[in-house]
Amino acid sequence: MDYSIFDRIPLGICLMDRDFTVRGWNICMQDWTGITLEEIRDQDIRSFFPLFNREIYASRLKLLFNGGPPAIFSPQLHAGLFPSRKQGMPPQVHHITVSSINTDKGEVLALFAVQDVTREHNRSAELRRLHQLAREEIVQRKKAEEELTEALDQNRALLRENQHRIKNNLATLISLLELQKNNLFDPRDEEILTLLINRVYSIQRVHKHLSENADTPDIRLDAYLKDLTENMINAAAAEEKEKRPEVRIHADPVELKIKTAIPVGMIIAELITNSLKHSFGSSRETQNTISISTRLDTRGMLTLRYRDSGNTGGEPREGGLGIRLNEAFADQLGGSLRREPEMGNVTVLEFPLKQQ
Repeated sequence: MDYSIFDRIPLGICLMDRDFTVRGWNICMQDWTGITLEEIRDQDIRSFFPLFNREIYASRLKLLFNGGPPAIFSPQLHAGLFPSRKQGMPPQVHHITVSSINTDKGEVLALFAVQDVTREHNRSAELRRLHQLAREEIVQRKKAEEELTEALDQNRALLRENQHRIKNNLATLISLLELQKNNLFDPRDEEILTLLINRVYSIQRVHKHLSENADTPDIRLDAYLKDLTENMINAAAAEEKEKRPEVRIHADPVELKIKTAIPVGMIIAELITNSLKHSFGSSRETQNTISISTRLDTRGMLTLRYRDSGNTGGEPREGGLGIRLNEAFADQLGGSLRREPEMGNVTVLEFPLKQQ
């Protein structure tokens, strides 16, 4: 039988008889192992590759020679069966299939088809390594997310408690100022204390909204304006019911940071105080009204327009404390404050919302 045909096959081919004697050894096996055909032909393969001394190979080959099925030696369980002996040759990973072949003389030989699967094995090992790294990273990220969620929940609880305490402390301060106001006899002192109470109250309502919505650090402008104006007017109406105005609010549902909401609230509180003090008379023939509207344009500029239906004769004097404070708050917002001569008293506040 001419075994040279196996030299054209891109597999390592080894032919062996029942006594482990090598009968064929193709070029691939010579290149991989560094053992020539002349060196190994008619030699016992166990003297070159000691793993063949194991009982498992003797029993499997015996079964094959007795008509049994082909045998498969996987690289996972049979690594190094044909190790490379060629100097400088990197270790190879082999997948081996053993089947029987009949010669021209009727002799049965074992044909070892040795496939070099080193590249596939290395790729598989790299994929397993990457898969393991991915699993570890997923576990670490999940743990980090759980820790962050827990920390965030704790921070939210602390923030809610903090805002609640600030709100209560400011409410206590307002109550103390109200008690002090009842002991005053000079109308000018009472007026100053009322202004102070309203300013503190505008800050207190900011912290009320924050304590009720601790999941977000922002404040809905429309809800805040409605809450602030209604409560300030309800408090004032308890003393002068004739001056109670109707409140109309048309505000976009924009959200403000606390550093923006407080100066906006201070300006509104100042304007409401001025309206109640100067603009509305005690006549029941006309309905007093306060209108607040907001508009956010495409540039991110928020325009807040405050208007009351009272007479204009009570407009605060230029350079008064209320005007100076409101102008300072407008500067703090990076915006401007102006009055417009219309029917009633109109104040317009403009500031960039994007700079919050």
